[in-house]
Amino acid sequence: MNIEHGAHTAADTAGDSGIPETVEVAELLPENNAEPTFDRGSWSPSTLPEIGAPGAIRHLVPRLSRKPRNTFRHSMAADSARVGTAWLAAASVRGPMHYEFRSVRQDAYSVADVDDERWIVVAVADGVSEGEMSHIAADLACRVATGQVTEQLADGRALAEVDWAAVTFAVRSAIRRKSSSAVRPGDFEGVDQAAIDLAIARQVMSTTLEVLVVAGAVTDDRREYCAATLAGDGSVLTLERDARWRVVSSGKSRTDGIMAGDVVALPQNPGPPSVRLGSLAAGELILVCTDGLGDELHDGDNELGTFLREAWRTPVHATEFLRCLEFVKHGAMDDRTAVVVWG
Repeated sequence: MNIEHGAHTAADTAGDSGIPETVEVAELLPENNAEPTFDRGSWSPSTLPEIGAPGAIRHLVPRLSRKPRNTFRHSMAADSARVGTAWLAAASVRGPMHYEFRSVRQDAYSVADVDDERWIVVAVADGVSEGEMSHIAADLACRVATGQVTEQLADGRALAEVDWAAVTFAVRSAIRRKSSSAVRPGDFEGVDQAAIDLAIARQVMSTTLEVLVVAGAVTDDRREYCAATLAGDGSVLTLERDARWRVVSSGKSRTDGIMAGDVVALPQNPGPPSVRLGSLAAGELILVCTDGLGDELHDGDNELGTFLREAWRTPVHATEFLRCLEFVKHGAMDDRTAVVVWG
């Protein structure tokens, strides 16, 4: 994933940020950009789902991370719960490329409920690889976004009236504050905020962000939802009663079948949020995910889409949901994070 300049020119701040006092660009460059050379030892993930012919990737041996230095981060996380009359499952797993290059999982998610389970608020984020501390930005973006949205809904705002621009601004501000210890005060004298945000994104941390709000209860046989892309290239899909996936929002733009890889990541200004309102019928589900899953799933009309359709036909426990995300597929190298709400 590459960082693109923002569209405009124009939290959690307590305690040790875990960020170096200063950051030199050269220190953050990848050691190599080559394809990974997999450990072809005797270990093989024979219990993991295989999609197509995965090839050498099935022999990848999980390894502890070494980058950033002195940093531990769980390689996977998962949750499942009943909220109101809906069920949800969430998981985030470290991608094969991160195992190979010994780097931490940079994806994150957060889940919250509002007003005694009236609303379910979900955020997923993908820390962009250029910034070595982007996993911190992803965690922070999810926490701030879910907090901002739950506050607005708890104050009585209708789903269609959520101020997504204010949510985006709060997240951008939180990331700026968090990264401040890695920026020398004199470095940006006379420089506009857009240039500072771009420097933070490239040298320290940046992230994508998708937010999904789903009603905890059914109204007139439908369950309302709102999907908002605040920055980046995640995806939202529904699985409808006819067993077909439908794309609500597609992460990367495609031209002649080729996906564009550039994103305007927070704290840069990504422009106006893309917001979609809809509803689910009984027996349908909605999925929000980072590009590690979304790019592979695309519109769901493929082998991975068939596998997930069967696996998630009914609500599943967090452990099974996580196992599904650990699928082994040729070319599927990135972290994968997904949250599903069953209607």
